[in-house]
Amino acid sequence: MSVAYSKSGWLINCEEIQPQNIEQYLQEQRQTVDEKNTLEFLKSDSEFHSYLIQIIDNQFIIPTFKNIRERLFHHGNLIYKKNPGLIKQSLDEHIQIIEAIKEKNVENAVDFMEQHLQNSKKIELMYV
Repeated sequence: MSVAYSKSGWLINCEEIQPQNIEQYLQEQRQTVDEKNTLEFLKSDSEFHSYLIQIIDNQFIIPTFKNIRERLFHHGNLIYKKNPGLIKQSLDEHIQIIEAIKEKNVENAVDFMEQHLQNSKKIELMYV
């Protein structure tokens, strides 16, 4: 099965995700982690999330993400500069999500996405 609903009600369709696109984002993120380039990581991270959000069949989350993207970018920059190890953690979580998608294991992809969002939320709240 390559389609499933998450606990949050998102419809995830692995068939719509192009492996070459997600690999490009991951490669960019790996490079920025190696270079310790927080701003470039955040740019690539934003593009990665935008790509995945477009595939989620939830018309509410797309405009919501667009509205908060700038604030997340600024706040993320401050957080990652204080704790650069969090960039690697975020990249590792992205890799888990993408590996599950490539394997068409939607249940794991959904679980990893939701865990990534929960971790991001906890990190944001720690630094508010």
